[in-house]
Amino acid sequence: MICMEDSLSIEATPKDEILLEEMRRRYDLQQSEIDTADTKAGLLLAYLSAVFVMLVTSVPEVFTKIAQERQILVIIMASFSVLLYVVGAFCCVKSIKPRIFSFPMGVEETEVEFYLSQDRSNVILQLLRQYSEYTQHNIALVKDKSKWFSWSLVFSLAFTLAGACTAFLAHF
Repeated sequence: MICMEDSLSIEATPKDEILLEEMRRRYDLQQSEIDTADTKAGLLLAYLSAVFVMLVTSVPEVFTKIAQERQILVIIMASFSVLLYVVGAFCCVKSIKPRIFSFPMGVEETEVEFYLSQDRSNVILQLLRQYSEYTQHNIALVKDKSKWFSWSLVFSLAFTLAGACTAFLAHF
């Protein structure tokens, strides 16, 4: 958050204004990266949701048929597929979650009055500090999202392959 001091001993320079614009540009780029990651995770979650509906409607009859025929390998593969599905969905949700609780997107309403009471140099320096804090937070956020999305993709692909193997084994 912003330190609400009345004055700073340092004056902002034209270079600081250029730096502020660069920080804003980087912040906007990071927000775009985060939006892209959320879109990918949302699409994967939609896929997993569609598969969930298919599983709920077809699995009971498949398991009944498998249990009647006592195909242990197919039962193990089906159980493994369901486990992979659950882990993949969990990782996907973990990928989306950090955005919900992220930093504010800019100057908060409560800070506007403070900025209006300050001189231009002080405002620029405060904004530089704030954007620096936001960009550091976003770097960590992007890394966390990427990690969880990668794992969700790995488990979802493994689930898809295990499900295909299960279906193949169930028909033979």
